[in-house]
Amino acid sequence: MANSKSTVETETKITLSEASLENVFDVLKPKDPKNVKPKHYPRDYYDTKDLKLNDQHVCIRMQFKQSKGYEQTIKAPVVDAATGHSLTRREWKFIANKNAPDFNNVSDKEALKTISIVKESKLKHIFTSDVPRRFFEMAVTLPDGQTGVVEMAFDIGEIYLADKYKKKLNCNDIDVVCEVEVEYVSGDARVVDQVVQEILQIADDAKISTVTKAERGFNLYKRAKQMKKEL
Repeated sequence: MANSKSTVETETKITLSEASLENVFDVLKPKDPKNVKPKHYPRDYYDTKDLKLNDQHVCIRMQFKQSKGYEQTIKAPVVDAATGHSLTRREWKFIANKNAPDFNNVSDKEALKTISIVKESKLKHIFTSDVPRRFFEMAVTLPDGQTGVVEMAFDIGEIYLADKYKKKLNCNDIDVVCEVEVEYVSGDARVVDQVVQEILQIADDAKISTVTKAERGFNLYKRAKQMKKEL
């Protein structure tokens, strides 16, 4: 089985208009353009038809990376995480041989326990998150002199149902994504809040959001099922 990489990510999401996002980017971007990295790996999210994983706030996503092949990511909430506007989740990543969940490649016991509520054979491709990203790391100094580092990610794209469910549910709706993610990297964790407050001051329409891309995709699926049922 493939080796796992387990991490805990803590980030704050901010939704805003595309014009405001570009303004925030221009204000905060590094002086050297080479420090801004692009990333565009459409991600396919899997669950059972009745969303058993989503009910537990767990998700499995697949994506193709040219240097690695397919990557299988499992995310789950951190039970003891502090409340607030930050999203704190545990994340495991495994190399996969195909663009579909493969439990045989999940080598971490905790990860296996997290997804044990479902059978691999019952998992379906529910939706895709197709969101190009620009990102960079930024060092931040607090008023008291303490320092820290955050990763700034600027996402503009869309979320849409898998082809099977577009046809089955007669739904071609998309959920447009336009958001900035401020993720803690190192140092004093308070730097995240300082950067978030700076963004809120730069962009009048900026709002903190606790809704992940996974939740947005599954909500799109739920709405489509409900509309189909009402027809």
